Amino acid sequence: MRIGETLELSIAEDDMDVNRLEQYLAREIKEFGKRVFVKALQEIEAKKLEQAKGEVGCREEVPRYLFTRLGLIRFERHKVKYKEKGKFGFFLDEILGLKPYQVATRWVRQRALELAIEIPLSPGKVPAQARDMGRDKLPHHPPVGPGGREEAER
Repeated sequence: MRIGETLELSIAEDDMDVNRLEQYLAREIKEFGKRVFVKALQEIEAKKLEQAKGEVGCREEVPRYLFTRLGLIRFERHKVKYKEKGKFGFFLDEILGLKPYQVATRWVRQRALELAIEIPLSPGKVPAQARDMGRDKLPHHPPVGPGGREEAER
C-alpha cells in the first residue's frame, strides 16, 4: 500500500526565533501525521472490504476516536453485517485488533502508565488533605476474622 500526501508550510520570516519555529513545525508535522494516519486507515478498510465482498454487507459510516502518539484521531469506519454470522460489527476495528471500547493505542496506554507511576502514593508523601479526602464517604465494613462475620460482630 502506498499513500501520497504533501506537506506545505508557510513560515513567516519576521519575528521568528528557534522556539517559535520548533513549535510551529511540531504542530504542523503532528497535524500532517494525523491526516496520513486517517488516510492509511481509509485505504486499509477499502482494500479489505473489496477483498471481503460477498462475505460482508456495508452499512453506514460511524465515527470513532482513538488516542495515538500523534494525539486524538477521529476517523470513520463502516458498520458491516457479517453474512455467515448474521451479526453486525466494524470491519476496520477487527482488522486493526481494536476492542469495542478501546480509546487508546498500546503506546498511549503504556506512556500513561509510566507517567502515573511517577506520582507518589506512599502515605508520607501524600498531603493529609488528599489522604483524608472522601474518607467519610467510604462504606464502613466491620472486620471479618477467621471465625466469620459472627465473630467480628461480638
